Amino acid sequence: INRGDRVWYNKIDKCVRNIKYMETNGLLIGPHASNLLSEIVLTAVDSKLSKKYKYIRNIGDYTCYVQTSDDAEKFLTDLAKELRKYDLTLNIKKTRIVELPTAAGEDWINQLNSFPAFCGRAKEKEIELTRKEVKAFLDLALNLAQRKDDFAVITYAVKMLSSKSDDDDEKRKVKLDTSALRWYLSRMHHLLLAYPYLVHVVDGCVLKMEGVEVEDIKKMGDDLYRVGKEKRLWEACSYALYWSIEYGYEPEAGGDNIAEEAVRSEDCIFMLLAYLRARKDGDDAAKDKMVIKAKELRDKDFERYWLFVYEVYRFEGEVLWHERDNANGKSKDKPKKISRLDKILGQFECLREAGISFIVDDFSEKCNR
Repeated sequence: INRGDRVWYNKIDKCVRNIKYMETNGLLIGPHASNLLSEIVLTAVDSKLSKKYKYIRNIGDYTCYVQTSDDAEKFLTDLAKELRKYDLTLNIKKTRIVELPTAAGEDWINQLNSFPAFCGRAKEKEIELTRKEVKAFLDLALNLAQRKDDFAVITYAVKMLSSKSDDDDEKRKVKLDTSALRWYLSRMHHLLLAYPYLVHVVDGCVLKMEGVEVEDIKKMGDDLYRVGKEKRLWEACSYALYWSIEYGYEPEAGGDNIAEEAVRSEDCIFMLLAYLRARKDGDDAAKDKMVIKAKELRDKDFERYWLFVYEVYRFEGEVLWHERDNANGKSKDKPKKISRLDKILGQFECLREAGISFIVDDFSEKCNR
């Protein structure tokens, strides 16, 4: 391991430590941090490569237009060479040379938009689809997704079926007849269990469709929770609990063990929603488990679990900081040096006193019994 101060990754680590009281946890993780770090590294690559080529870079995706196939090969060779300086490599599966001209947009988008049920009906303010049309459209989307190895196709198709689309500043509403809706919900239920990452589009589009009943959401939510628990996909479990509170039903999956499963997961959002579910149910035993966990994490790893810890203390009406003062044996006669954690807790205590919450008001009200 090279620990020299002039090595690029050590320079980044030093900057990170400067904002973390000189503590290090390695390089930052997460989508925003990754974008920032990639920009730092790839800007250095740009400074070399841009002297020879004119290209477009979108985060880590390069697009370079050249005159010949040989020039394209040279660009890839030079790009790979510059990336190797930072221990980076090209993703061979996503790297290709394409001869121009090409279609202006993705061909799968054109195929979906050209589907007979939509094509030529742009001026209609409302389109009602039959079961036969919905089935054919979703089958087309699934086939395209498998052929292209890109499940963004399904997300796009679901949005076309489930939302309003813009056309010359007018809203075109897509509606499914009763038979089509019943089939569609059943199909999306199965797809959600096979591909839990579809939970975002299901939550944003499918559940908000006209004619969807609470019982439909409950069946999806309970099955999603079971799949999430089995595959340790805590985001799936979190969505299942969120739906149960948002749409006002009692979940069957998890039963009396939701709090224990959330504590074992040590997933911040899952634990917070398990606590909120316990509040709504008036389940003091489950709520106490979550409060105990919040107190443990307050002292153990507050910076990672601050959202869970803060909201539990806010709901419980307890003070984040002064309990630690008592636990640490502070007194007026013997002042004690304030630790870094106590400083952070003090800042969050100001938020609590001001009544600040990171939970939307409407949802927060639904969490009360």
